[in-house]
Amino acid sequence: MWEVRMPETEELRHETKTIPLPAGVDQVDIHLAMGIGKLYVQAGSEALLDAEFTYNVAAWQPQISLEHRDATAYLTVRQPRAHTTVGRRAENTWRIRLAGDVPMDLHVKSGVGNAELNLAKLPLRRLSTKLGVGEATLMLTDNPQLGSVHIDMGVGNLTVDLRGEWQHDVTADIHGGTGTLTLQLPTEIGVKVVASKGIGRLRCNGLHHQGGGVWVNPAYTETGTTLNVTIHAGVGQINLNVGG
Repeated sequence: MWEVRMPETEELRHETKTIPLPAGVDQVDIHLAMGIGKLYVQAGSEALLDAEFTYNVAAWQPQISLEHRDATAYLTVRQPRAHTTVGRRAENTWRIRLAGDVPMDLHVKSGVGNAELNLAKLPLRRLSTKLGVGEATLMLTDNPQLGSVHIDMGVGNLTVDLRGEWQHDVTADIHGGTGTLTLQLPTEIGVKVVASKGIGRLRCNGLHHQGGGVWVNPAYTETGTTLNVTIHAGVGQINLNVGG
């Protein structure tokens, strides 16, 4: 638990870190865990990871570990569990670029703050995210290897762009929180959304209601590939938009 105590802010620190891809690795498992701050993740690294960390609370210095077992690299970047909370002058920003040429499982945990996860062009196989309090965007628009997505939404607004050209079936499991969830869905492949009833409203654009909490797009059953989305609704509003 994060105890309520004002952090001792110091001079702003700016650190960079590059983690090369170990020799012999043909897949990676990456965990990013940020307690407080702003998180930006995207593709574009020629190494396994390039990162820029900016913070002014010494206890928030990121901890990085890398293990290599068989042909898999396990990388963890985490913010220590310091007993502090955000003050007006506290700052903590991570800007992370990941490799685009090795199959990847990615796990992201964000506590208090905003997250912008532009994961297009990453060779993702599986993605799991757990969000806390804040605004978040998640882009999955060019990830042909992706098979499964799991999202735990916290408190705030979340936008997820799933308008990729999927080459096989994809399963997305989303647990709604408190706030607004917006999903951008593809038109060229079949889409099936199963939504449980929560407290709030559900708005659909470009989907047909089949009954029983099931919505599909016009391409459903017309293509060999289907995006299957299950939403466990929370408190707030859900927007489902096809195309756009």
